[in-house]
Amino acid sequence: MRFRAALLAGYALLAALSVGGLLYSLANQYRLLRSGDVRGWIDDRYAALRAALPSDTRLGYLSDLPLSDNNGDTLFYQTQYAVAPHILLYDAAPRYVIANLTQPALLSELCHDHRLVPVAVADPGLVLLRHEGLR
Repeated sequence: MRFRAALLAGYALLAALSVGGLLYSLANQYRLLRSGDVRGWIDDRYAALRAALPSDTRLGYLSDLPLSDNNGDTLFYQTQYAVAPHILLYDAAPRYVIANLTQPALLSELCHDHRLVPVAVADPGLVLLRHEGLR
């Protein structure tokens, strides 16, 4: 009997925490909608890049930070979000490649290594590239 009461109390606690989390999330969404800033800084940073994107659905992605780095995967996911519905591959093989660099000075080395040329510069560290010889 005690076990059953403890089990019911555990379920009640779990339900209360779930409802609390849901209410917290709804309050944050409401706050964002009321402030008018639903796009956020990610969209602002990537706006010029999105305007220059080709019709190709697959885009490559290169960065000076590896995906295994916490900041590296954050940059990748932010870029993926910003260029949707394009498919972003962590690879330099597609015809067009997005370079997202924390050190923009590395761009020339990156272009040389992968035989890429800049197409559009959205931000000093955010550049749309294409393979040399392609139009």
